[in-house]
Amino acid sequence: MITRHSLNTNLTMVQNIKEKAKKAVNVTKKTVLTINLIITVIFFAFVVALIIVSLLRNVHAKTTVLGTYGKTYPFAEKDLLSVIKERAKNVNWKKVIKNAHIKKQVKNYQPYNQEVVLPDALHTKVFEPSMYYTLKFNIRDSKGQIIYPKGFRYKITDYITLPNILVVINGDSKRQVKWFKHSRFFNNLKVMLLITKGDYYKLDEKLKIPVYYYMKPLQKRFKLKAVPSIIWQEGHNIYVKQYGKDRVLQDLKKYKRPKISKALRESGLLVK
Repeated sequence: MITRHSLNTNLTMVQNIKEKAKKAVNVTKKTVLTINLIITVIFFAFVVALIIVSLLRNVHAKTTVLGTYGKTYPFAEKDLLSVIKERAKNVNWKKVIKNAHIKKQVKNYQPYNQEVVLPDALHTKVFEPSMYYTLKFNIRDSKGQIIYPKGFRYKITDYITLPNILVVINGDSKRQVKWFKHSRFFNNLKVMLLITKGDYYKLDEKLKIPVYYYMKPLQKRFKLKAVPSIIWQEGHNIYVKQYGKDRVLQDLKKYKRPKISKALRESGLLVK
């Protein structure tokens, strides 16, 4: 016998399931739209670059002087760049930059609820995280026709290129910070430093380079197991190399090893 109480319970369960399904679809839609937006931005950037190159070629092309015809008049309007410079002079930039409240917010920034805690790596290894994404629903055009069906699977790196080498370390580990500072990745324009722990602002000032936090959206894609690790792209594949404790110590010993001059080596005074 179905009672009113059991019927209400079933209806509530169905309603909860529908709401959860709706939320899941919305999250998936946002992810796909974000990926498509990135691809679109890259495409338009490429088009703009082609237009700029075309304009530059036209500027350097041969020109023909047609001469002056009719009466000419000087422009009364100021040059736009001059106007901007004049306005900029009237702004108290020191007051803007030294705003105590803003400066405090920048210094004390923490990625709350987005932080990723990873252990120190024990072993050195290389692995390849999956860059595939599967659609959870149909994507239709303005006429309702399916252009990408549910279940469609594609590789993100076929459309997007990772422009930098990402180095991820524990910012609270003096050993890992020192390892990075004396590695080939330091002061490399192609490298971005990310930290799982620590104060990004203090580390930024110490190393004199930009420092970022390694957060959950990145971890969801790259699946790091431990730090320090580096992430880079070759062709259409993404690779992760994890540096174990022994490798880190070995690299630090190389740095500490004193340099011996050629004259001293050839003198025969060194004991083998």
